[in-house]
Amino acid sequence: AKKTDMLYPVLIAWGERDPAAALAKFDEMKSFTAFYSDWLRDDLRELAMPKPGQMSPGEAMKRIREIQGDGEATPGVLNSMAAIVRDWAEKDPDAAWRAALSLPADGKGKETRDWALTSIVFAQVAKDADGVLKWIKTMPEAERGMLEAEYVGGLARSGNYQKARQHAFAMAEGLARRGALGELASAVFANDADAGKALLMGLPDGDWVDPTVFQGAMEKWLRKDPETATAMLLKHIPKEPPGPEQRQAYEHMFFYWGEKDHRKKNEYFMNLPEWIGGKLLEESVGGLGPLGRRHNERILLRVGH
Repeated sequence: AKKTDMLYPVLIAWGERDPAAALAKFDEMKSFTAFYSDWLRDDLRELAMPKPGQMSPGEAMKRIREIQGDGEATPGVLNSMAAIVRDWAEKDPDAAWRAALSLPADGKGKETRDWALTSIVFAQVAKDADGVLKWIKTMPEAERGMLEAEYVGGLARSGNYQKARQHAFAMAEGLARRGALGELASAVFANDADAGKALLMGLPDGDWVDPTVFQGAMEKWLRKDPETATAMLLKHIPKEPPGPEQRQAYEHMFFYWGEKDHRKKNEYFMNLPEWIGGKLLEESVGGLGPLGRRHNERILLRVGH
C-alpha cells in the first residue's frame, strides 16, 4: 500500500519533467488500481498536453486528440484545445476555424470539437463580429444555435451590448434564442446589476421556458436582491421535477440566496415547488444550530416532511 501511495507524487514529479514519458509509463501499468488512478491519469494527460508555440497548431490539435483517445473530454483536454485554437486564430482565424471543423463531430470527440469552435467564436467576435457571424451561418442548425449563444456572449463581454441585444432579440423563439439570452443576461448583469434585472424582468414568457439558462445572472441577483429574484423565479419555475441537470442548476442558484434571516428564507423556500423547496428546507435545517433546527422542523412538518 505504501508503495502504491508513493506512485502518485513520483509519477507527477516525473510528469513535470518529461510528461510524455511519465504518461507512457502510466499507460503500461495495466494493474494499477489505486482509488486515485483516474485522477493520476488525468493529471498526467494534462501535463502532457502541448502548449501554444511548442509545435505547429495542427500537430498540437492532433496530439491533444491522441491523448484524449476514446476517453471523455476532461477539463485538461478542453482547456488545452481552447488555448491552441485561440492562439492559432490570432494569426490565421480562417485556418483555425477549418481545423476545428475537422475535429470529430460525434462520439466523445464532439465535446472537444464544440469547445474548439466556441473558443474561436468567443475570442474573435470582438475583432471581427461580421466575419464570425458568416462562419456561424454556414453551420448546421443544431450547431448554429450553440455558436450564436457564444457569439452574443462574446459581443456583450467585449462591451458591444447593443449589437448583442439586437442579435439575441432578433432570433426566433426556441432553445438557441434562450441560450443567447442567457449569455447576454450574464454579461449585462456582471457589468450593471440594475440593467441585468431590467433585461430579465422585461423578457416575454416564451423566453422563460427554461429559467436555468439564466443561472449565471440569477445567482448574482439572488445574492443581491433575493426577494425580487425569488418572486421572478416563482413565476416561471416548473411545477414538476425537471431533468437532473436542470434540477442541479436550480439547487446551485439557491445556494447563493443572500438572505441571512433563516425564517424569512425558509418562507420563500416553502413557496417553491415541492421537488426543490423540500430539499432546500431540509438542507437549511441541517445547516443550523439546535434552536434554528427546532424552528425549521416545525416548518417542515407543515409542508409534509
